[in-house]
Amino acid sequence: MSGGAAPLLALRGVHKRYDGADEDVLAGVDLALAPGDRIAVVGPSGSGKSTLLFLLGLLDQPTAGTVEVDGRDVAGLDDAARSALRREHVGLVFQDHHLLPQATALDNVLLPWLADGRPGPAQVERARALLARLGLADRADHRPDELSTGQRQRVAVARALARSPRVVLADEPTGALDRARAHDLVELLLDAPGEAAVVVVTHDLEVARRVGRVLVLRDGRLEPS
Repeated sequence: MSGGAAPLLALRGVHKRYDGADEDVLAGVDLALAPGDRIAVVGPSGSGKSTLLFLLGLLDQPTAGTVEVDGRDVAGLDDAARSALRREHVGLVFQDHHLLPQATALDNVLLPWLADGRPGPAQVERARALLARLGLADRADHRPDELSTGQRQRVAVARALARSPRVVLADEPTGALDRARAHDLVELLLDAPGEAAVVVVTHDLEVARRVGRVLVLRDGRLEPS
């Protein structure tokens, strides 16, 4: 970051403890995402990697510390305002896809535009182009139950990238893919617009190294690898 500009998205001294737990899942995490960042987060199962993404994606709130978008603490926003901010700034790839079962692959990719009204020809063209880039041109009219697990994951990635978000967050995006498809998917994520920041949570060290800077989540803290 240059010129003192605020990061796109930042965690400042973030702690997270779930109800009934004896200790924090996250224990003082600091992370600032600048335009163009490419970051992989690794760590053992249960270390809090998904929790980290949920906080970055404005889907959860910290027990302590702040989450900031463009330097603004979002703690005071209601659910509707947080949803609008997330829709405007963040593309999310969930580990379990979260596709609408009754909608086609194409319609699932078009979902991010529905809040603004019916998607137009330009949006449909972009959605089809993203599906084609991921080898799904011939599956655009298929529903999720007609797709393999790996194909559903690729649809979820296309949906996350649809509106060219400023921050792309991906939770184990290559877990259900063979090596060749995983390579294509990572390349698509890394090909997000240069001003976007990309954070990928993964168990795959080869994927992590290809993403870029690798951070390790251990004992509730985020550290360089």
